[in-house]
Amino acid sequence: MTTNDEQLAGFYDDFDRDPNSPKPQPGDHPGIKRELWGLFPDVDIAAYHRDELAPEPSLSNSGMKRLIAETPLDFAYHHPRINPEAVKEADDTAAKRRGDVVHQLALGKGRGYAVLPFDDFRSTAAKSARDNAVADGLTPIKQKDFDEAEVMAEVLRERIEEYLDGAAYQTEVAFIYQHMTAAGPIWCRGLMDVWCEERLIILDPKVTARLYDDSVGRHMVDMGWDRQAAFYPHAVGEILGQGGRVKFRDLMVKPEAPYTSRVVGLEKSDEYQAILECRSAMERFGAGMYSGNWPGFGNETHFVDLPAWTRKSREERYGTGAQ
Repeated sequence: MTTNDEQLAGFYDDFDRDPNSPKPQPGDHPGIKRELWGLFPDVDIAAYHRDELAPEPSLSNSGMKRLIAETPLDFAYHHPRINPEAVKEADDTAAKRRGDVVHQLALGKGRGYAVLPFDDFRSTAAKSARDNAVADGLTPIKQKDFDEAEVMAEVLRERIEEYLDGAAYQTEVAFIYQHMTAAGPIWCRGLMDVWCEERLIILDPKVTARLYDDSVGRHMVDMGWDRQAAFYPHAVGEILGQGGRVKFRDLMVKPEAPYTSRVVGLEKSDEYQAILECRSAMERFGAGMYSGNWPGFGNETHFVDLPAWTRKSREERYGTGAQ
């Protein structure tokens, strides 16, 4: 009789297995540099986001999202190492600022924040204070939002302690390792919010109102959290030689009273599908890295399917046989 760990280890073997095209194992390839693999608990977060940890451009979960949803051209344009001239996309809303501060307070790390005495950022003085905080590398946040962030952070800290049953943990731990693709080995990276080595558990706190059963699954897919839940434990297991034993859980907290929270994991079948998505993105990244070619759509005509609801509406309006 196999144990759960043995079953899970066999499941994770599928991450690297291509039944149609056997690939060499990482240890057989001269490009594998295991001595550079590792976990980095004291990483410079800005350096991580600039992709400065690996000796070559690396692939992250957010990069996978772009490779799958868009084109290799879009991905390469926005990658900080492949195109250093690319301008970082604006991603600044009140909810995101509050979420960032919640993470900083809960994890005890981060770039810092500035609590500003304004109800909104409409006035000239408020805009100036906000912009100055951003220029100083800080996250600007209104006092009211900061008060709520403190409550949410306390909820997260308590839940982390409860879930890990008092085991020691580290926060904001980066990792880099190499994955073997058909083209050759590629570098991959990730940033774990909470890492408990004693229990081999990765916890990722997330502030979201979509944590209930009728919405949480779709939201996880939309945000790429399902891929993260498959990618991170695989990567850390490879680095530590603990393949199949590392677990990943999302720790969600609602951004309003009563600050409901829950721990969420993926069903095994859904995790396998997420693994296939990760592997697809990795193969695209490997192909681009080794060929230097990052294609867009090309010149051919692509015929697209309209949404099902559009078809249904028009059939009801014009008849099933309408052309």
